[in-house]
Amino acid sequence: MTRSELLAIPTPEETKSYKPITVRNIFNTIDDLALKNDFFIQNEMFDVKQKGQKQRMRFQFYTGTPKYAFEVAVLNSYDHKLALRAAGGGTSCICWNLVAMGDTKIVERHQGTIQENLYNFLETCFNEKTNQIQNAQTLDQAFDFVPLTRREMAELAGRLFYEEELVGPRQAEVIRKEMSNPSFKYDCNLDSLNGLYQHVTYAIQDEHPMTFLQTQQGVQSFFVEQYQEMTQNKLILL
Repeated sequence: MTRSELLAIPTPEETKSYKPITVRNIFNTIDDLALKNDFFIQNEMFDVKQKGQKQRMRFQFYTGTPKYAFEVAVLNSYDHKLALRAAGGGTSCICWNLVAMGDTKIVERHQGTIQENLYNFLETCFNEKTNQIQNAQTLDQAFDFVPLTRREMAELAGRLFYEEELVGPRQAEVIRKEMSNPSFKYDCNLDSLNGLYQHVTYAIQDEHPMTFLQTQQGVQSFFVEQYQEMTQNKLILL
């Protein structure tokens, strides 16, 4: 979708128990903070469900590094059923997969000072952007040094599907195809934990807006745990 299409979605009226935050307000906040930080938007992607009642907005900013960008994701709703959610982190410039969600995230009910709280949170994300990019680079480099066979990759992907329930059947099929024939020329060791991580994060990009941020964080935590376990059992030269 485009910005114009999102802006055309009717905004619900404010009530005593519900205060909407408009799509226009989110756009204005992002644009204002980008201007203050001398950032420009490299990419943006929007997705809606339930005829626009739930909106997912992702903004990718150029950071001057060829491999990583800084991203902010916002999940908003107009149906009174979903709290506002937002997070920031480093993202791959190659395929738009969110490599590292920020440790700071917001879950805010549509009440009171929600607009001010969102602005303050996103301002913190921009202030922490350097740390977030460094976190993404650290994960990328660490995962690259953990070699995996195709069978080991299949086992981990199976666990994500059957045990963790972080990927569904269609996403599992995307992972399988990416393992055989990657859609992108990644600057990493594809026969490693990092290679599988890139395929998985690519596969879950179109996760439902309601569960997008939760799934992204779950996948990252899963891979960090696998890295910690594997480096205890294998000789890894860092």
